[in-house]
Formats: sequence, C-alpha cells, structure tokens
Amino acid sequence: TQFFYPFMQLPEKLMPLAAGGVAVVLRTAGDPAGVMGQVRKAVGQHDSREVIYGVQTLDSVIAGSLAARRITMFLLGVFATLALVLASVGIYGVISFMVGQRTHEIGLRMALGAQHRDVMRLVLGEGAKMALVGVAVGTAAALGLTRLMVNELFGVAPQDPLTFAAVAIVLTLVALLACYLPARHAVRVDPMVALRYE
Repeated sequence: TQFFYPFMQLPEKLMPLAAGGVAVVLRTAGDPAGVMGQVRKAVGQHDSREVIYGVQTLDSVIAGSLAARRITMFLLGVFATLALVLASVGIYGVISFMVGQRTHEIGLRMALGAQHRDVMRLVLGEGAKMALVGVAVGTAAALGLTRLMVNELFGVAPQDPLTFAAVAIVLTLVALLACYLPARHAVRVDPMVALRYE
C-alpha cells in the first residue's frame, strides 16, 4: 500500500521516518535530464548538505516495473514462433506422406486426363481441410483457456475477436504454404512412373 502525504505537513512524530530519504516527483515541460541541473542548483542554494540521488524519469520507472512482464511476453512469443515452425514441419510431413501414399492414384488421375491444377487443387484441398479443422479445434481450446492468461495481458481483451481472427488466418496460410511443396511435387509426378508405383 502506498499513499502520498505533503512532506511539509508531516506530524513531528513521523519526521524520523522521512529522515532516511524523501522521494520527490517533479513534472517538467521539457527534457527532465536538462531540468535536473537547475533542481540541484536550487537545492544546493537552499541547503548545501542535501544530496539528490537515484534520479529516474517516469519512463524508466514504468519500464522497470514492466520488465518482468516484458520478458515473459518475449519468451511466450519465442515459444509461439517455435510452435508455429514445428506445426509447419508437421503439416509438411503429413501432406508429403499423404501424397506418397496416393502416388498411384495421382498418376491414374493424370493418365485419365487430370490437369496439373486439378492435382494441385486436390492436394491443397486435403491440406486446407486438415488446417481448418485444426484451426477450429485450436480456437475453441484457446477461447476456453484465455482466463488463465488474463493477468498477463495488457491493452487486449482476453477474447479479442480481431486477435483470434488474425491468428486463425496466419495459421491457415502457414498450413497452406506447408502443403504447397508436396502439391508441387505431386504435379510433377510422371503418370507412367506413378502407375508402376507400389
């Protein structure tokens, strides 16, 4: 608990408590660092024994009080990025495996006249379905778990629709990008080779 009391109005019995030092807050119109020289000069003229120390701007005080939360959010961002990379690699692996399993089918489709864009649409469509299901399940889980992060958020509502929409779009785009390479590989399959593939 903190409270502010005018120093000159402190009762006599509380004066010893203030003897260890007094914190003074000074509002300036310009640069605080430039004003401190004038403040030191004025204090020295009043009492040359007084010492001014621990000078901080309000910005540095706020930055110091938020340092722990900023580190937490930075680490959370690092781990979220790592999770996104791992998810992308996982999606790429699953779609590549799926394309490998369906090489014979893809070759048959191409031998029967399927165009490159049809095969690309087939592979990307499968990946998009999995991505949308994953995003839907993840969004539902995130909405349920937001109450655990309420104390870590500042300036953002726990269930901010814009944040959820942006994350869903980014994850869907990352999933489609991870599906693109296997889809491009499937398009290049030679139908004769694919028909002999087992």
